[in-house]
Amino acid sequence: MYRNGESIEFNPENKYSWDEKGMALYAQEKYEESLACFDKAIVLDPKLSDAWHHKGIVLHDLEKYEEAIMCYDEAIRLEPEYAYAWSNKSVALYAQEKYAESLACVDEAIRLEPEYAYAHQDKGKTLHILEKYEEAIMCYDESLRLDPENADVLFYKGISLKYLGRTEESEQCFARAKEIDKLKKELAQSSTL
Repeated sequence: MYRNGESIEFNPENKYSWDEKGMALYAQEKYEESLACFDKAIVLDPKLSDAWHHKGIVLHDLEKYEEAIMCYDEAIRLEPEYAYAWSNKSVALYAQEKYAESLACVDEAIRLEPEYAYAHQDKGKTLHILEKYEEAIMCYDESLRLDPENADVLFYKGISLKYLGRTEESEQCFARAKEIDKLKKELAQSSTL
């Protein structure tokens, strides 16, 4: 098992070892094994908010949104200022088309962690669905200020601009997103040589 690129020894009596093993398995898309590790970490310490949050992420990826939300809620109950749990709860609510609740959660995530680019992105996506395109664009702009090379945000911004009839700006966003994606693919290919 690795932490920050360094090998670490697994200790079966250590809650953090189980949580980290769960994240490593999650990264390998071994979801059921990952969930078992988070459950073991939670048995060792039911107050380990990270394990609850991480379990929620896996359940979300398995499209078990209600279960994911219950895990995020527990992480938030244990650590009310856990911005990433608020943000991920927002995403799960969005997936269930509970947009008002999603906005409330992402607003809390942004209040707690104003520099979290993905929260601004997610808020923009929710506002877009609610046909609040100008507000969505403002969120995408903030996300891009924090993470200028995020092709997804440029794409989403382009869609909102298109809905407003701002075709030229929209096309510029799509072109820049495509350029970033191409550069990332080239970089990934060159790093495997």
